[in-house]
Amino acid sequence: MSYRPASPPGTTSVWLPRIRTSLVALVTVQVLWALCFPLIARGSGMAPPLFFAAQRAVVGAVVLLGIAALLRKPMPRGRFEWMSVGVVGLTATTLGFFGMFQATEFVAPGFASVLTETQPLIAAVLAYWVIGERQSSSWRRRCPRFSSASSPSSRVC
Repeated sequence: MSYRPASPPGTTSVWLPRIRTSLVALVTVQVLWALCFPLIARGSGMAPPLFFAAQRAVVGAVVLLGIAALLRKPMPRGRFEWMSVGVVGLTATTLGFFGMFQATEFVAPGFASVLTETQPLIAAVLAYWVIGERQSSSWRRRCPRFSSASSPSSRVC
């Protein structure tokens, strides 16, 4: 079963421009993701890893909040929601980045990049061995646009 969005009535196919746009977006994300590890290695001597990780998380948060505001996306409402976002930012994001930044002392940036990109495969193998989870192809029917992609940006379904 192939995925092909329908063109609006009275127009020519919009499939090809969408492929180009998606491909450009995917390549852009991959290039930025690949640059992450060499840049972390370069900047690791300039600040302690936890501070460096927190800076990256704050910059990312400010940029994403700015984009969300420009696109008029809903924002967290109330003190509880903002506190929840802050807790997740401090724990999941900053501590995850801290691990990446701290690892530059022990692992080459190229190896770290390859290891990070293979995490979905490692998780699938561990899920099979540890808890006996069977992988299925049913996700391809639910999310056909991303059935052949394997990058962090494609894990959205």
